[in-house]
Amino acid sequence: WVMSAEGDEPRRLVALDGNSYFQVITWSPDGRRIAYNKFHQAPDKLEVSIENLDMEGHATRIVSDPRLLDFCWLRDGRVIYVNSELPPNETDSNLWQILVDMRTGQPIGKPRRLTNSAGFLLANPTPTADGKRIAFLKQIIHGNVLVGELQAGGTRLRTPQRLTLGDYNSYPTDWTSDSKAVLFSS
Repeated sequence: WVMSAEGDEPRRLVALDGNSYFQVITWSPDGRRIAYNKFHQAPDKLEVSIENLDMEGHATRIVSDPRLLDFCWLRDGRVIYVNSELPPNETDSNLWQILVDMRTGQPIGKPRRLTNSAGFLLANPTPTADGKRIAFLKQIIHGNVLVGELQAGGTRLRTPQRLTLGDYNSYPTDWTSDSKAVLFSS
């Protein structure tokens, strides 16, 4: 919905079905369009795209990828977005860019990767007013496997001990059938 600064004349620009939702909603730098992440749960997959609307409610897709996470729109028309990597590196992400015609909302050219990072997730890209610098969140996720003994009839956990050590992600998957070893991926 859009409305005047006084809250008058509310007008719906777009409505989504029950299988879709918006995130990361922002104005274009010239204030003529609204961009957003659109998530749509199809029967067999999650569809994610960055779209933008003119003030009549006409939507234009900028880029579509199920790994899209976050984005910002710079004054020169570039949309900088965060894309997670393909498995098994899905806990890593990088910055990408695509140029957008702010008048039509159409993408110009193909997406171009800006960073080649590993070992962390990026989030919240935020440009300076002149678009020459970007601040972003760098998240490092470490997952270690711990083992603890259940006591008091399963109502208490004795101090767990770390089974894995390191700056990487490890996930417990199962125990061996004799309960003497933990299986985990790393």
